Amino acid sequence: MSAGQTLDFIVWGNNTANKTTEVSATLTPVPEPSALLLLGSGLAGLVWFRKKKAS
Repeated sequence: MSAGQTLDFIVWGNNTANKTTEVSATLTPVPEPSALLLLGSGLAGLVWFRKKKAS
């Protein structure tokens, strides 16, 4: 599934009236802090390496 799609669950009861329970959920994208930290440290490393190479 991708962000913005809706996932529906329907649970049937085991009684004579066949009542149903419905639950709906919508996914939203959440950036992972570790992925952002990894990207930032990689970019900082590239800048440091370039400055060191230029000297």
